[in-house]
Amino acid sequence: MTMQLKDINPTEVKFDDDAGTVSAVFATLNVVDKDGDVTLPGFFGAQDVAIAWAHDRTQLVGKGSISETGDNAVLEGRFFLDTIAGKEAYLTTKAMGDLQEWSYGFYISQGGQRKGTHQDQTVRFLQPLEDGSPGARIAEVSPVLVGAGEGTRTASIKSLQGLRFVDQAEQVAQAAELLIARATEIAELRAEKGKELGDEAVARLINVKTRLDSVALMLPELIQEDVPAPDLQLLRMSHDALMASVTPYL
Repeated sequence: MTMQLKDINPTEVKFDDDAGTVSAVFATLNVVDKDGDVTLPGFFGAQDVAIAWAHDRTQLVGKGSISETGDNAVLEGRFFLDTIAGKEAYLTTKAMGDLQEWSYGFYISQGGQRKGTHQDQTVRFLQPLEDGSPGARIAEVSPVLVGAGEGTRTASIKSLQGLRFVDQAEQVAQAAELLIARATEIAELRAEKGKELGDEAVARLINVKTRLDSVALMLPELIQEDVPAPDLQLLRMSHDALMASVTPYL
């Protein structure tokens, strides 16, 4: 069984510094997301989940539980503040503010999905099983850089903390891995159907390429200023990996 990923940007996030807890409305039901999916009530149900950093199973930074309230899927979680990875993930997630997006990994059950039409659009419905149990096992919820959710934002943050340059470069490197995997999957699906990328997808990839080109132009200047070698290596890896993933589609 292959784990699927769903990127979102939570509609509401609240933190508690003392406990390291996070409360996030991480998905909205009954709307079409950027993947062309409509999540129906009951698909999530109530489940315990891990909090991973950018889907990296070697970086489990917290744990929590998910449930459904009205049209919202809600994460109630706690970061492991007694670990370096957990504390850094907590502070980074807060520092990102409205830019912070999330993703969840799930193993869909037989009967947990079907094709259909929603508002004159062909979609995939993510649905509960016939007996009312969740339509998928939600393995983990992850802070990520790129999201697919609709109408979402971060609503509440107590304080802001800065990121080291090397941490930002590492985040981009992780995002590169996710984008490469996603681009490969989409390319294979579209090749089967004989379709090309839509205008919106191409525009987003061009935007990514433009930003990465700007980073590449800065490398000589950064080297002259003696930026630590590990930082530059991560930056180069991030740029090269992302460029390799988006160039074939431009």
